[in-house]
Amino acid sequence: MPTAFRFASYYLVLIVLLSSLTACGDKKQNDISRFFLRGRALFQKKQYEEAIRLFGEAVRNDSTFAEAWNNMGAAKAKLGRTEAALVDYDRALRADSTLADAYFNRSLALYELERYPEALQDLDHIARLRQDSVAFFLQRGTVLDKLAKPQQALDDFNRAVRLAPNAAEPYINRGTVYFSQKKWPEAQQDFRKALAIAPRQDFALNNLGLLLTQQGNYAEALPLFDQAIGIQGKQPYYLNNRAFVKIQLKDLAGARADLDLSLYYDEQNPWALRNQGIWYLQSGQAGPALEWLRKSQTANPQTDDIHYYLGCAYLANQQKKEACQEWKLSLAQKERAKIAEMLPNCP
Repeated sequence: MPTAFRFASYYLVLIVLLSSLTACGDKKQNDISRFFLRGRALFQKKQYEEAIRLFGEAVRNDSTFAEAWNNMGAAKAKLGRTEAALVDYDRALRADSTLADAYFNRSLALYELERYPEALQDLDHIARLRQDSVAFFLQRGTVLDKLAKPQQALDDFNRAVRLAPNAAEPYINRGTVYFSQKKWPEAQQDFRKALAIAPRQDFALNNLGLLLTQQGNYAEALPLFDQAIGIQGKQPYYLNNRAFVKIQLKDLAGARADLDLSLYYDEQNPWALRNQGIWYLQSGQAGPALEWLRKSQTANPQTDDIHYYLGCAYLANQQKKEACQEWKLSLAQKERAKIAEMLPNCP
């Protein structure tokens, strides 16, 4: 059966570890302390721009104030300024090479920039100090998964589960790795456990919906995507996943609306491009179907089931030779165990 986009939705708590500062004797040091403490208070109120200004005053007066550099980077990260945050974390670690909080925050920034080996290096540097930290094991497990080390990732997520058995995030992350390994019962158990803890956890709702979609349980998956979108209505992947399910349930009008929104929020998403092609196939428009499926393949050659659907589109365009070539690739890459359309069309 066709599968929806396998969205590895890791829910990571981006914890910023703010350090306190003891009062100092002279006026300059007292001013620096006041800037820092006011900046921290504003950070906690989510007034990040003003917090950045105050942390900036602190480091302007003392360029070796590592905690202020670290917190200024954290505030910039909250505003999506990842590259700028990375510069601040580097400054913090130049000022104090033992500041574990800065290594952790820098790892988060490196992860966002897809610099996974460096992110892992920072985490390994502070591993000995973080053996009781759920956030540490969630973050390192996610990095390890990105580095195609699923068993090591599972080990870290297992540690997170043991440390926080009543938190949803460790189950979501562990279930996502099980999903990628096609361990469906284990993945489903973890996603359902996460939802028992946090019924409105949109990552868990989406991932359980994907698992049920993978198994062809479209009617059961649909309300899960409905709930996830009710919580995060602008999440393009949730919209795309629901569109796929609606296509399977022959609700082409509903799928059209979801695809339009998904592509509005992320026009480069290869799975949305693929589903656009599937929608045109189901609508009997062979030419546009082939065009969109080719776009999907160009965007990401590893898009799920892309060769199977390209084969279907070529067949719909009366190009049997090309269709058979795509289906052979589909079988070779284990998209499908068998393709029924090949028997009457491919010699």
